[in-house]
Amino acid sequence: MSVALIGALMFGNLIRVCGVLERLSLSAQKELANLVTILLGITIGSTMTAEAFLDIRTLMILGMGLVAFIFDTAGGVLFAKLIDLFLPKNRKVNPMIGAAGISAFRCLEELSRKWQQRMIRQTLSLCKR
Repeated sequence: MSVALIGALMFGNLIRVCGVLERLSLSAQKELANLVTILLGITIGSTMTAEAFLDIRTLMILGMGLVAFIFDTAGGVLFAKLIDLFLPKNRKVNPMIGAAGISAFRCLEELSRKWQQRMIRQTLSLCKR
């Protein structure tokens, strides 16, 4: 049953890595992914009733996803801090790399980048004083 899903993932990785199909890869990453997400949302949303969605099992699945997201982010940051213990003082790892490691959440990567830029600006302003 999962052959189609695994095949689609393998094909997506192939067009991204091969380097020859750059336009197709960008299209699949952006426009096609958004279109498929919208179509799936409309299809599933139009067939779901409120009684089915507000079931305790559905809410538990959403809660477990939130907990997994929190632990994944915290674990990534803590792992980067652990790596810092074994590196020389002049080669530290940015702990926000661990937070941005969740590839499914592009907004977290943007948030981490903006936070890091703000911290750099604050540090530079303190150094100028």
